[in-house]
Formats: sequence, structure tokens, C-alpha cells
Amino acid sequence: MLRQLDEHIMKNRLHVIGWLLLALTSFGRGQTCNTATNWCGPYNPPSSSNVGVAAFNSTPPVASSQNTWGMTANDINATYGAGAAHADVVPNGAVGMNQFLEYADYYVQAYDKATGYPIFSTTQQGIPGPQPAVHAWNLGSGQCQPGSIDTVVAHDQVNSRWVLSNTSNAATDDFLCIAVSQGEDLLNASGGYQSLWNEYAFDLSTIVNIHTGLAPDIADYPRFGTFGSGANGYYYVTFDLINTQHAAKTYGLEGFAVCQIPQAPLLQGTAASATCYRYVIPAAQLNHHPSLIHTLLPADAESNSFATGTAGEYFLATENPNIQTSDHLAFWTWRMIAHERAPINILVKTFTPGCFDLTALENTFCVPEPDSTTFIDGLGDRLMSRLAYRNLAGGETLAVTQTIAASTSKRFGKTQVRYYTLLAGAHPKVQHQGQFVDPSLFYFMPSNAIDQNGVVGYTFTGSLNTTYPELYLDTLSAAGVPGTATVVPGLLFTGSENGSPTDKNQYWGEYVSTTIDPVDNLTFWSTGGYYQKDQIGCTLGAGWAGCNWYTAIFSCTKGGANCQ
Repeated sequence: MLRQLDEHIMKNRLHVIGWLLLALTSFGRGQTCNTATNWCGPYNPPSSSNVGVAAFNSTPPVASSQNTWGMTANDINATYGAGAAHADVVPNGAVGMNQFLEYADYYVQAYDKATGYPIFSTTQQGIPGPQPAVHAWNLGSGQCQPGSIDTVVAHDQVNSRWVLSNTSNAATDDFLCIAVSQGEDLLNASGGYQSLWNEYAFDLSTIVNIHTGLAPDIADYPRFGTFGSGANGYYYVTFDLINTQHAAKTYGLEGFAVCQIPQAPLLQGTAASATCYRYVIPAAQLNHHPSLIHTLLPADAESNSFATGTAGEYFLATENPNIQTSDHLAFWTWRMIAHERAPINILVKTFTPGCFDLTALENTFCVPEPDSTTFIDGLGDRLMSRLAYRNLAGGETLAVTQTIAASTSKRFGKTQVRYYTLLAGAHPKVQHQGQFVDPSLFYFMPSNAIDQNGVVGYTFTGSLNTTYPELYLDTLSAAGVPGTATVVPGLLFTGSENGSPTDKNQYWGEYVSTTIDPVDNLTFWSTGGYYQKDQIGCTLGAGWAGCNWYTAIFSCTKGGANCQ
């Protein structure tokens, strides 16, 4: 019976509900699904046979018409023509030894840390300007072009390399796209002002094509982590799985997946394969939502120090409750996932996810802004990147944060930022937890990093219907004492994303990111989005002509003027 079922699955990609009927059901080519824990795998997508080398041209850092310390819509329009900038900006970035690399709105730009001047250009030693992120994947098959809006920038602190990761969604297939720089210096003046990148495309067809008669799932919202070194060094990418055609659900989320890729071949530019597992949300949960584990985050190492006998890689996810409140986080190690085990539930202070609506799970919009009746997305239904990892004297430490409701009973009530530090390992536990709270502002959309002393640095946004969205900095001492939230200085926070009742863009500031400087391991670097004036007419129907967003790159060190 099992052999017949296996053959049927291989030929027809049997619908997920069918193969969830048997625990540890064979799923073709050695994959199994454990219905007790919802894991399926392993899948082993090879990289494309078109593994190659991509390049970003650079130019010496000098003053120009381009903005310093962060991309703007004007930078993109000046380089590619009026209306080239879009509304869904999703800025994120990372800091390296010499540069800060930022992504926003399908483009990347590198900034010199000493001056803030941009260095990526269309031609070698040409005029600086943002470059399409998909230039990192010039594979002849076009498998990673165009990419999704969700490109993630990372700096591999272990190997001193840059990494770009993305998912590319086609009509019949998805690809996991990864590009790794061949060196640390993105200017690379001695190499002819051109940084070279090893490019990879991993075919996700066996993971996303599981529904008979339906389009494949969409691999969405990728997250990236580095863990381990040498022969034990791996990159990890997690992503959500979305399918709006699946009749057995009322919410687009089908589950999520995680892939492990050895670092060594990607650093060397040789062929590689990935090992992936898929977490399948049972049909009953898709219909009735008894509880929904959502958006897995992989730990991202802050340095090349790892505990002897570490149980890592580590993963965390929040669990959207079937009632108004939740009291735990879902924790896995890679070993647990590879053995298809259930998570360890780490108890935390009871919370309600920010902007959380049991009757409409996709509706996470509740943050107000001036000059608009449209609410901003607080993304309170998930933990926010990054899950920072550092091996400290007191143990393996994880830091993560999320947007929660100030009141456990108010769907559209004020939001605040919940922070956690945890001691990882085989028996994880909460070390510190609490909230960053303002008497009136909605705090939302946080990110964090850990310095060498165990201090955690945070960036988040504050907004109100009478206060334009502002970027904030805060810290948490190694002893768990929160600092004082400080507005990022020198920026004009004088605009809203939606400057008129007809503007309905809800994804303002959808990402921020905070990373630690590898030079001193003390300075926090962040990027996020903001507006200097109301944005009006930034829509597809208007040809994106009204887009005028800004991003900012900024830094602080604990004890400094803006990092208390």
C-alpha cells in the first residue's frame, strides 16, 4: 500500500491533504512527511548548472548628485528615468569592513563607510547610481530574473563575504537565488573597480509543486542566516509558502520551508546542492486556525566564535494564537528539523500580536500616520529579522524582537516593541524580555543586533496620526536594562506614505535592519525608510510618478549621544 501510494505521489504530486493522512508517509525520492510534527523532507535541490560569476561595477567615492547614506526614489529615477521607483521599498542592508550595502525597491547600492558616498555605478569608474539587484544573477537561463521584491542583504561575519539572497517566482517554478561576493571590498579598485560574485539558483520545484491542478506555491519573504565555519559552516534560508488558489484554506499561508547550503562551494564558486525541509500547515488549521506557526527565522552569527558542541543552527518563530493572546515562541535546531521533530515551546510573557485580527489573518494594518486614513502594516504576526546570535561568556545568546499590541484586547490599539534575549542550546530559555513603549506613539517594525559585550541595539519606527513616522534607536544592556529611545538625528521626518485619501500604500517601512560593525564589534548600523514630504500618487496606475521615499543609513555605539 505504501509503495503504491509512493508511486502515485511521484507521478501526480498528490495534494498535501492526501499525504497528510499517514504519519511518516513516503513522499517520493526518499522524502517523508511526519503528520505528528508537520515536517516533510528532505528535499535536495541542486544549484543550476549555469553556476557563474556576476559583477557590480564601482566608482571611487566622491560627492555627486546621488544621496549619501541611503537610497532614495530620486536616485533611482535619476538613473533609470522618471517613474522607475516603486512604492513597496522594503529597505534592508548590512555593514562590512569598508562599506555598507543597502537594498531598496529592486536595487542595491554600496556606501563608503568613511564618507557615506555611493560607489556602485553602471560602468566601471562611472557615475554612481543604484544597480538592479538581479545583476547578481546573470545566469543565462534567466532563472533568477526578475527576482521578487524581497532581496535580503547580509554580511557573512565568519568568512568576510557579502551575500544576496532572494526567491524568484515563475508561472511553473520557483528558485532560491544566492550570490556570494568573491571578496570583502566592494570597491575593489585594484581589481578594476568591479566586485565579482558567485551566483547560484536552486530549483525549488519539488517543494512548491505539490498541489494537483493548482499553480505552485510562491516562495515568499526569505530570511537569511550564517552559522558555523569551515566544514561545519552553512548558510540557511527560510521562506514562507503562499498559495491563494488553494481551496482548503482561508489564509494564503501554506507553511514555510528552510534550506541549508554548505558555505564552502559558494565561497569557492563550485557546484552546490541544498538540503531543505517543508513545514506543512494541516488543512484543519488552514480552515479553522486553531494555531498558526508563522515565518521561521534562522540565527545569523555576529562573529566567527561558536560554542564547543553547539546544538546550532537555531530557529525561532512566533505562533499566532487561536485566541487573542499567545505565551510562547517555537524553537528548533537544525538537528530537530532534520529529524522532523516538533518545536520546543519557550514560554514568554503573554502577548497579543500587533495589529492582529482573528477574523482576517492577513490584515495586520493598524498603525496610523498623519494626512491619511490608510493604516500602515505593523507586521505584528511574525518575529522580525534578525535573529542575532553571539557566543558570549554567559552562553550562546539569541536576540529577536517583534511588534505586539499594548493591550491584549484591542485589535486597533497602540503597538509597542517586544524584545527577547534567550540562552540557546539543547534547553533554551528566556534571559531577558520586555517592551519599548511610548505614552502615545505606535512603535513597530523593529530589528536588532548584539555587540561583543552582550549589548543589544535596536531600530524601530514610531508613528501617530499627529506625528509623522520617525526612526528610533534604543539599546538593552547585557544585564537586561533598557535604554532610552532616541530619534535618529539629522533627518527630516515630515511626510507620510499616503498623502491623500486616494493613496492606499500600506507597506511603508516594511523592513528595517540592524547589524554589527565587524571592525570594532561595538557599532550598530541600521537602515530604514522615511518621508520628507507627503507621498501622493505613488501607484502603478500613476506610473509610480509620485514616489518620493527616502532611506537612511545610520550608526551608533552604546554610550554615544544617540545610543543610550
